[in-house]
Amino acid sequence: MATTASDCRLPVYGGRRARARTWYFHMKGRLGYLRQFSRTDFSRVTRLVFVCKGNICRSPYAEARARQLGLRAASCGLECPTGDDANAAAIGNALKRGLDLRLHRTARAAGLSLTPADLLVAMEPAHARCLEAIATACGAQLTLAGVWSRPYRPYIHDPFGLDDRCFQACFTLLDSAVSGLRDQLLRAQGDTPYRGHPGTRTGSAAR
Repeated sequence: MATTASDCRLPVYGGRRARARTWYFHMKGRLGYLRQFSRTDFSRVTRLVFVCKGNICRSPYAEARARQLGLRAASCGLECPTGDDANAAAIGNALKRGLDLRLHRTARAAGLSLTPADLLVAMEPAHARCLEAIATACGAQLTLAGVWSRPYRPYIHDPFGLDDRCFQACFTLLDSAVSGLRDQLLRAQGDTPYRGHPGTRTGSAAR
């Protein structure tokens, strides 16, 4: 499927490896190989659980944005200790966007109490693969944050160690993803009209 103008609206940030991964998974998603992550039954979902590697940049920001929008949310990391602060650059860049991460403390995915009403929201396809066994064991659903963002970005690169421009690009994507998830939750409750499925790329529903 052809790349649209909206796909290129947000710069791809990071080095060559990040750019390659971004476009590789973008095309995999366009070709339907990540379709399972958009088959979410939002009528079952009562909490969003955002997951990244270290729970210090992406997932705490997404959790904070979701809470600001009135959603039940949590976050955790796949490879992190328990009780660490958020990354200093993430804190600074989040404050510029009206979110305060200074009270955030890291939590490990393996130690989080999950239920079938949770939706695990991974930042990268590799994270989703690591979460499959956890999701199956507790009956939770699993998706990718960037499947619900505009533009479509199934791989959201870690801004850790990068400059503020990269943090802001990442957080812009996460804001869009969280808004997309909120819209789907409201739709499932009958509170808002349908705004289009992640697989749709034509007409008013195009991402």
